[in-house]
Amino acid sequence: MKEVLMKFQEISDKLTQFINRYNYLTEDRSANVLFLLTCIVLKYLADNQRIDFEAHRKDIKKHFTLDYILGLWQGAPLRSAFWEQEQIDPQPIGDEIWGWVCELTTASPSLAGENPGLIGSLYEASLLINHKKNHGIFYTPENIAAYMASDVLRSFQPGHDQQDFRILDPACGSGSLLNAVYDEIVAQSGALSPAEKEAQHRQLLDTCLLGVDRDPIACLVTRLILTLKGSQYVKPRGVFCGDILTEEIVTAQSVDVVIGNPPYVGHKEIQAEYMKLLKNRYAEVYRDKGDLSYCFIYRGWELLKPAGQLIHITSRYFIEAFYGKPLRAFIRKAFAIQEIVDFNGLRVIEGVGVDPAIIRLAKKNRIDEGQTILVKRFFIKNHKPESYPQLIQSLEQNNQQSDIYESFELLQARLNDDSWRLYSPATQGIIEKIEKKTPFALDNVRPLSLNRLIRHFVPLIRSC
Repeated sequence: MKEVLMKFQEISDKLTQFINRYNYLTEDRSANVLFLLTCIVLKYLADNQRIDFEAHRKDIKKHFTLDYILGLWQGAPLRSAFWEQEQIDPQPIGDEIWGWVCELTTASPSLAGENPGLIGSLYEASLLINHKKNHGIFYTPENIAAYMASDVLRSFQPGHDQQDFRILDPACGSGSLLNAVYDEIVAQSGALSPAEKEAQHRQLLDTCLLGVDRDPIACLVTRLILTLKGSQYVKPRGVFCGDILTEEIVTAQSVDVVIGNPPYVGHKEIQAEYMKLLKNRYAEVYRDKGDLSYCFIYRGWELLKPAGQLIHITSRYFIEAFYGKPLRAFIRKAFAIQEIVDFNGLRVIEGVGVDPAIIRLAKKNRIDEGQTILVKRFFIKNHKPESYPQLIQSLEQNNQQSDIYESFELLQARLNDDSWRLYSPATQGIIEKIEKKTPFALDNVRPLSLNRLIRHFVPLIRSC
């Protein structure tokens, strides 16, 4: 992992130097990002010996487009454009810029054997911080994406039967979650022959993996990542540019799994007309000062097949917030809650001012009285960002004796729509005893203060 990050940083630095030196090629941001992506794809294919760069150097300079380069990989010109918005007649590349392209393509570090998900990280690094903040765009780190994919696919085992299996990321961004899903399905499949691997790759890209995003370049990045995961060229057929919340892009009740990291956008950042549209469309869960991510949970429920599962990493705000009450009521009615990972204020997505949580839900017509929720709740500690990968890795170990988080089960029927109390039975018992002796409810106390109160009252309770 350390070597991969070093490679990423070195390539990212080269791209930054290029951008600063040439001040972009045009004023069109999309055109510049497309050019940089084309450079990275060329290097990836050359380093992995899928095209012979030296043999086609002159022709590549003359036809420097994704379609031409991918056509070299396929061994014939593409029958349909890989990305519909690419310019048909690109401008010739000057000798100075072409020299930089050749240097990037042939020089170290090599991308041989690397996960093409690296392209998504490079794209994310190219986005301005303000652009990401204003649009609620915070892409999923690789380790969290891997955990979510493994967690939700464990009960499906699609690696053995992908014919009718469909999994959707409704806000796919640069494809980190679909990339993780692809890897998890391949891992579940075990050893396959080259022909079986090729057939599986085609099946995954033809019918299994679905992604939607409003950003056309993000959709392009997702397509590229999925395409490059195979040894043979296959164009993904399930990645669409559009708004999953307002457009009928995916058929209702046609998806087995929804996996997502929906945008975290509060009411102040949403245009008035769009907010009005959403509040009419998602009136059951999205009201007043609710978050845009609430709509994605409802939309996921609409798209899931009966007994399908949804897993989101989202702001933990919905667990306790006043304006999250309609969503909490809907979730308790429409889903069997399988798991909640409450990071408890630990901001594991670097650079994001949001306290995240992971929630996994199963669509049900009727919720059993005995339905239990697996809760993993992190202890409040001053963890350093460099320790975050180890924290996420600890989740996969399901260690109930962990000193990082507590793991316990709760009855779904005991959740109160006013606020979800995610405490272990022992802690909940202490809280109830404290509240009997105090004139206030502890839901209104900050988490850190609450922990101190519990420690203070435990000796008093035991002495009673």
